[in-house]
Amino acid sequence: MLRQKGYWVSLVNNMEDLINDPQVSANNYLARSTGGLTTVRFPFSFANLEMPIPRDAPSFGHDTDVILADIAGYRTEDIIDLKVAGAVW
Repeated sequence: MLRQKGYWVSLVNNMEDLINDPQVSANNYLARSTGGLTTVRFPFSFANLEMPIPRDAPSFGHDTDVILADIAGYRTEDIIDLKVAGAVW
């Protein structure tokens, strides 16, 4: 139906097909993040400006201590107790 209307389309069956698609590669739609994850580039570009490499999301629990201490006001000893109890990571 789309091809009959003049649209250039192709079936993508799974993520591996998408990642290995020659048109996706030719248009430079994907990038490797700082941790090696293949991800989508920024959806826009600027003339004469190289967009930064996407960064990975922080690991689970990465900021737990900072949030509990600086925002919630927990003492270091309380945070340790929470971790020992399995309440936080």
